[in-house]
Amino acid sequence: MRVLYNDIKNLIENFNLSPYQLKELFENIGIEVENFIDLSEGLKDKVFAGIVKDLKLDGNLKILKVWTKVGEFQIITTAQVNINDKVVLALEGTKLKNGEEIRKKYIKSYLSEGMLLSEEEIGISDISDRVIILPSDFDLNEDVLNYLQLNDYLYELYIFPNRGDLMGLLGICYEIASYLNLSVKDIEMIKKENFEDVNFPIEIENNEGCFRYVGRIIKNVNVSDSPSYLRYKLYLLGFRSINNIVDITNYVMWEIGQPLHAFDLERINEKIIVRNARDGETIKCLDNVERKLSSEILVIADKYKPVAIAGIIGGEESAISNDTKHILLESAYFNKSYISRASRMLKLKTESSKRFEKGLNWEFVEIASKRASYLISKIANGILFNAIDVYKNKIEKKKIKVYLENVNKLLGLNLNQIEFDNILNRIGIKKIENEYEIPYHRDDLENYYDIAEEVCKHIGIENIPSNYEAKIIANISKIKKNVYENAINFLFPRGYYEAKTLSLISEQKAKVFYDNYLKISNPISLDMSVYRSYIISSLLDSLSINIRRNGYGLKLMEFGNVFRENKEFESLGIVVGGKKVKSYFEKEEYYSIYELKGDVEVLLNYLNYNYEFKISQRAFLRTCLDIYSDSKLIGFLGELKRSVLKLYDIKFPVYVCEIELDEIKPSYYEEFSKFPKIEKDISILLKKSEYYINLENQLKSLNVPYLYDFYLIDVYEGPSIDKDYRSFTFRLVFLSKERTLRDEEVNEIFMDIINKIEQMGYKVRRI
Repeated sequence: MRVLYNDIKNLIENFNLSPYQLKELFENIGIEVENFIDLSEGLKDKVFAGIVKDLKLDGNLKILKVWTKVGEFQIITTAQVNINDKVVLALEGTKLKNGEEIRKKYIKSYLSEGMLLSEEEIGISDISDRVIILPSDFDLNEDVLNYLQLNDYLYELYIFPNRGDLMGLLGICYEIASYLNLSVKDIEMIKKENFEDVNFPIEIENNEGCFRYVGRIIKNVNVSDSPSYLRYKLYLLGFRSINNIVDITNYVMWEIGQPLHAFDLERINEKIIVRNARDGETIKCLDNVERKLSSEILVIADKYKPVAIAGIIGGEESAISNDTKHILLESAYFNKSYISRASRMLKLKTESSKRFEKGLNWEFVEIASKRASYLISKIANGILFNAIDVYKNKIEKKKIKVYLENVNKLLGLNLNQIEFDNILNRIGIKKIENEYEIPYHRDDLENYYDIAEEVCKHIGIENIPSNYEAKIIANISKIKKNVYENAINFLFPRGYYEAKTLSLISEQKAKVFYDNYLKISNPISLDMSVYRSYIISSLLDSLSINIRRNGYGLKLMEFGNVFRENKEFESLGIVVGGKKVKSYFEKEEYYSIYELKGDVEVLLNYLNYNYEFKISQRAFLRTCLDIYSDSKLIGFLGELKRSVLKLYDIKFPVYVCEIELDEIKPSYYEEFSKFPKIEKDISILLKKSEYYINLENQLKSLNVPYLYDFYLIDVYEGPSIDKDYRSFTFRLVFLSKERTLRDEEVNEIFMDIINKIEQMGYKVRRI
């Protein structure tokens, strides 16, 4: 969700936080700021409004004299511009959207002291084929960045699934104002329904799928491009400008959080019906894709056919065009489960469906309709008629019982009733007799735990008293606890972060990892309907979020409970993937399977496990090694398939491991040799289609004297070897506990090793 600082400042009474203080407030109240941008950076005091005072031609070149409030400048251009045009001039030092910095330069023999900007170059639209021409009455002494909507700060916010109220500017302002104890201004909208009535039937067949439908007919609209300020703002907020009617519906959706849709009234046959689609019905949508519908999908239809997929996308046939004269403006309250199901079935996510899936509220349906109608009458000169408001039963505000003593006990506070009620009043929660009435826009508040969380946020978590009492909250045996804690502590220094994730996942993800999964009979949501079979299924969500928010990958680990093979037990899950935050000494840019395998090996060595790897297959892995300890299967590691990565919205290779640990094995010690070791390197060519583990196992099976150890030191592929091969370089360690080995005998053993490897069918690189 994108919001602009100036919009928040203008909508909240007496708001005086700076843009940076607002960023800090967002984070303090639990709204994560994924990105924060000063839109004027690189432009302030470098971009000015100017007027073309002189124009000369040299072939295709135009030599301009442009006057601004800071002086007159010579500009060389080929753009379409005329004498007395008011333009946007970027002087030396201006940084454009594409990263280019404006410099003075000679074109032919003419010095160009700056550049006339297009909308795309300054970052306010995708129109790049013409320079910006300002209105003829624009005051050249004014800051042109205000006109371009760039004297502002942009916040990209992560909104949690249960906070649909924060998917609109108005809801975000309510949230901020409640913490600052301020009030939100009224937005301009229709105040009273004192227009003419119009006879146009609107019917709701499926009252479970559609709780309320507000339709308003607006006649004699003038469909055209939107005013510049609206186009620019929509672009900054992530919307593409279509025309003034569609742009207003998108703007109000962003502003209120309530999706809207406008139909060309003359393309609607007789009436509107909200119903389930009929099996086999089709609709050509606004994205030019014809979609086949089923009876599980809610649609908006006229007398004969669907004209929109409810809450998701409109139909092309009834779309607003330049020829449209009369429109039907829709604002509806659809059941979020219907929209979520249809979105998954159609594999189609839109800005509208995202909002409906998070949950909307009864009040905003009418408010959004009035706001959009006001803007359409103002910008498109439409004639308004009274709204047609259709619903079966009004949804009443939720009421819950909350006892102050429970909240105080949970938070360790000692609030009195007046202090408690004052905090809730700021959120819009009113006490009515023995219950608290929850405002429509806070449908996420269900019980006293939710109320306690709101109280905690308003008081400030730093003001909640600490309680150092320790409690055991998990039933983990001492031995198990020790082995997992030792594993976690061992992996910390190797760059791993410990995660604590939920043990419930969606059925869609559960199917990927295990067939016979445990489904919850009464889940709290579709995303938490199955008890996980592997820890990695939860860890991948955490990895995905981290990659999407900061661009870098990481190494995550977690031990916890899983359910598989009709039993619950503990497991250690590891995921590694994405781009590294490189240090000066690192060559690799991305995490690799070798890094994960190496970490697992040293962990198993640390726990004194006698282990081996065997090539295997699992449905969700491209390559897989099963891990055995004393002939018992204890886990696996490998690279995830691309289909799994797509499900988690990850674009980089990811490597995973899951191990069921038992206990730390006893340590055995042997006397260290007093004699020096001799090391030799050997490079072996392996086909890319062959498994490395087979080569490693073959080396382990070598029966040669004094070969004490070996380990991989390099992997190479490049012009000096066949393109179908990789070169693996191993360091062989020769050692005797009785005497010092001679070079001659080690060389002889080394040649014997080379011969044995070649007899196995491998090629040894010889220099």
